[in-house]
Amino acid sequence: MRKLSTCLLVFFFHFFGEAVFGQQESHIWFQSNLTELTDYSALDELVADKKYVFLGESSHGAKEFFKEKSAIIQYLIENHNFEVVLFESPIVASYLYDLYPEKRIDSISHCEHVLYPIFVNDDFIQLIDYLDSSDISVSGFDIQLGTEFQSRFITEIVYNTFAEIDTSIAECFLEVDKIHTQDYLVAFSKKHKWYKNAYHSRGTLDECNYWMKQYQLFYSFFKSNEADITQYFNGNTQKTHMIENALLANISAINDHLIGELYYRDSLMFDNIEYLLREKYQGKKVIFSAHNAHIAKNFHKMNDTIIPSDLTFGNRFNRKYENKTCVIALYGIDGSTNDNIRRPIEMTATTHETSLEYNLKENVLNSSIVNLTPYPFTESNGFVDLYHWGTDAQTMIPNQQYDAIIFIKTLSPSVYEDH
Repeated sequence: MRKLSTCLLVFFFHFFGEAVFGQQESHIWFQSNLTELTDYSALDELVADKKYVFLGESSHGAKEFFKEKSAIIQYLIENHNFEVVLFESPIVASYLYDLYPEKRIDSISHCEHVLYPIFVNDDFIQLIDYLDSSDISVSGFDIQLGTEFQSRFITEIVYNTFAEIDTSIAECFLEVDKIHTQDYLVAFSKKHKWYKNAYHSRGTLDECNYWMKQYQLFYSFFKSNEADITQYFNGNTQKTHMIENALLANISAINDHLIGELYYRDSLMFDNIEYLLREKYQGKKVIFSAHNAHIAKNFHKMNDTIIPSDLTFGNRFNRKYENKTCVIALYGIDGSTNDNIRRPIEMTATTHETSLEYNLKENVLNSSIVNLTPYPFTESNGFVDLYHWGTDAQTMIPNQQYDAIIFIKTLSPSVYEDH
């Protein structure tokens, strides 16, 4: 009987000890392993043997994220020989900038018209200057409709390309694209620095369905004549890829409205990344800059819901290149930030004492790098709330998604000045 009792005790502690004592252990770990961020040497071990580093952000509109991300990118280039920086910005605008030298612009305009207007701030302007002076390759990989810079030139380029093959479909494209892309979705200027949301303010459901059918027709025409289009560009496949992305950007934008999902856009972003790594940056060490939601390794496992078919490009990329990647989330939940159309959003940390973010808030003075790889977080002792663009909370277990978190205790909105 005594032996049986002893066995039961061993069984209890083996199977239930971690669950019972894990929370207390996690509190000890949080308090003893958090150090203030003074330099980026803590990243050295994480990125030492990696070819691809993903730098996320829990909001696109926080001043502190721009400052830290710019410094980290420079650190990785100078200390770990990274050669390429890819941004969550329209690939078509990047192609225009690279393929047509006469359209090149200064670093301020690069941030506003090639990356995105929300990237116009002192830290990113200086970053672009640094990347240019260091001969570091820069490109977007996103499939979104672009900027004034993109819309000003791409309609004419696509029209001229189509007209070489079929003037009637070229004229149809010109008519539809001027309404959908230029008038409805893109309204950048020095006075109005964000696009008008056609789908909520002016576009009707019938119009969206019509546009979808039209752009699907244009895309089918492109695919059927892809070889001739490449020949028209004297064999330059990058220009052909630019045309394809210009058409897919419209399809993706309409799809986002009609279906309301992120994953179609992410699948196209992943295709763009694969193309860039294969055709332009083969063998290069690459830094990716995007939202935390896009780079998360297992975003389909959020809020206790697993949807295997819903994969972000981070899911797809890390499944294919698992041993070559390091995924680092910039994270903060107190203070305020801007959303994607520059409206201020107040951020509030969770009050759950067993969450990582609560312990970070309580034990970090300003900022800290948290290496997630050696610690077995569980749902009961380590979840965080990932905030999408400062609005939608998603509960996650952090080390399922990232290798490290750079936590910044207090956020403030990025400043968007006229330049």
